[in-house]
Parts: sequence; C-alpha cells; structure tokens
Amino acid sequence: MINKYILRSKILEKNFREILWLFWLDLEATQVSKITDISRPTINKLFDKIREKIAEKSEQNSPLGNGKIEVDESYFGQNAFVASEAGAQAGMVRQSVLRFFCDEIKG
Repeated sequence: MINKYILRSKILEKNFREILWLFWLDLEATQVSKITDISRPTINKLFDKIREKIAEKSEQNSPLGNGKIEVDESYFGQNAFVASEAGAQAGMVRQSVLRFFCDEIKG
C-alpha cells in the first residue's frame, strides 16, 4: 500500500502508523526499532521529521506573534534562599516563578 504520509517511502503506511503511535507513547528509538523491525537510524530520522512537523504546527497555531520571547526564572517567597538539606526537611520550599515577555502578540 502506498504511504500517504511520507512521499517516496519504503515504509508501509501501517508501519508508519505504528511508529507514530509508539512515538506518542514516548518510547525511545531503540525500543521502537526492536518492535517494528526497522533500523534505529531510520526511526531517528522519522522521529526528527515528526518533531519538526509538530513544531511547525505549533508555531502556526501560536497566540504569540513572530516577535521575541524572553523567559525569566526567578525565586520568590519567604524561603527563597533555603538551599540546605535541613531547610528542606523543615518544610521550607523554594517557589519558582516563570515570567514570559513578548515583543508582539497576535490580536
């Protein structure tokens, strides 16, 4: 059967769907290779292509524009500087806060 997902591929559509399912299950390429009997380098290439496609679709559907995005991680709270093991055992927790800055937002 012709693979409608990958042009000029020797991988059957049925096998590609299985690889896609195993990718979704977050299995490693070596595990997928053993399950599907397809070489690990081929699985790695397919995984890279799948990741690229996911990134493309995510960028297209992003509410953020094409502007710069800056991420800043800061620690806040009364116990922000507790780094010792004794402090952690006493129930003191560091609170991490992520802030996102955008130049441009789609609207």
